[in-house]
Amino acid sequence: MSRHDGALTTAISFRFDDGWCDPAEVGFGRHCFGDFQVPQLIASEAIGLNHTDYVAIRHPEQGRASYVTQYTPTAMFPHVISALFINSWLGMQGTLIFYLVVLGGCLLLPALLASVGARGPPWKLVPFICLGVVAAPFWSSLDRGNSAAFAIPFILVFALFFDREPTWVAPTAVVMAALVRPQFLLLLVAFVALRRIKSMLSAIGAFVAATALGLALWPGGLVPNTRGWVSEITRYTGYTDPGAASPTNLSASRAITILADMLASVPGLRDVGASIRSAVHAVPVLPGLVLLVIAVAILATFGRRAPRAIVLPIALIMPVVVPGVSFIYYLFIALILGALILGPSDITALARPRDGRWRDGLLASSPNTGVLSQLWGWSLIGVVAISLLPPPLALGRLRNARVLEVIALPWLLVILVGLTAIVIYWRRDRTPRWPSQPEISYDDECELNRVREAPAGVLAGTASVIASVNDVPRTSGPSAT
Repeated sequence: MSRHDGALTTAISFRFDDGWCDPAEVGFGRHCFGDFQVPQLIASEAIGLNHTDYVAIRHPEQGRASYVTQYTPTAMFPHVISALFINSWLGMQGTLIFYLVVLGGCLLLPALLASVGARGPPWKLVPFICLGVVAAPFWSSLDRGNSAAFAIPFILVFALFFDREPTWVAPTAVVMAALVRPQFLLLLVAFVALRRIKSMLSAIGAFVAATALGLALWPGGLVPNTRGWVSEITRYTGYTDPGAASPTNLSASRAITILADMLASVPGLRDVGASIRSAVHAVPVLPGLVLLVIAVAILATFGRRAPRAIVLPIALIMPVVVPGVSFIYYLFIALILGALILGPSDITALARPRDGRWRDGLLASSPNTGVLSQLWGWSLIGVVAISLLPPPLALGRLRNARVLEVIALPWLLVILVGLTAIVIYWRRDRTPRWPSQPEISYDDECELNRVREAPAGVLAGTASVIASVNDVPRTSGPSAT
């Protein structure tokens, strides 16, 4: 535990006493659910439902002209709907309850997916729902009422259909997720490994077209709205000091700052640590961009032979760690990864009969390439597990959980381990993992992985299995060495 005394929910995201509204009218208790209230106030004014000029109150220097915050107009869609509902018979608190119920449903979708991996009666779903409800990502999203969680259904579709037929589903899901939050366009780095450049460009084009259309239709016009959006994004990136322990920041900038502080505590390296921290503070997005360039280079060079069990998690984590600031409600990515590890990790697995084994999880059929591969699997499981810890419960004052203050560092390290494992895997196994031939069955794929890992003498007696799976040449794989 750290020594940062603060209100209970500062361990979850921000202080619950928002301070700018009357919770008795627009929230519950002392809480206003700011990430619900602020966008819907802006949406209400933009579409002419009321005369509450919240933007002028918050940013008087901008006047009444700017109604685009760091959200794109497409990301404002749930809040426009909320504004319409508030002006109906539901009213403010009725709309808030409905909004939170739908948001909570999205947050529990990964638990439903994970439960598919368990064979048995429907009541076996209960443990997964309970685990989802008590996890920190669930409460951190509801705590703010942040609409980023509406991207979860689309991210799940992307994960299930990645490198599966039909090929248009995964890119479309990425576009839909990016329309909720633009950083989810970074999911497309997974297609670098597949060499599906056309799919990437099509998805980027569709996102740009949809965003430009939204900015043009939103009150204010295309150019002023675009300028205002870019300005808000820039301001948002510098919203918090990367070195601050609270609010929780999941970005690579926070992780590098933690490492810089460690260096600064070592005699003789204090100046090095201070220089790194100063550079990150000046350009918070720099560590994330460097990480993105490294990941794209490795995936482009070695990714064709990389296991799906490594490529997919790296792609899912990228939108969380690359931005200069990424608050704790984006930790819902741990819910998605946990579901893929426990339950079916691709769409073909959903059609297979359950046999009581957790054989369809993301890591179940990952090829064994040595210590680094095992390190990758266990590090991924470990960082997901600590990210799903329940938020600390206490009465009155609370010392924030240390794990939430430094959680950015494990996420960065797990990506670096995964990228290193891709390079090592490429050096040890030159057989392509992303063939152009039709998909093979799960059992054949597991048999192929078992044969690849067998001694050379066993390979000689199982060449027919390899030849029957995806037409792999008899001289390929480990037997060729």
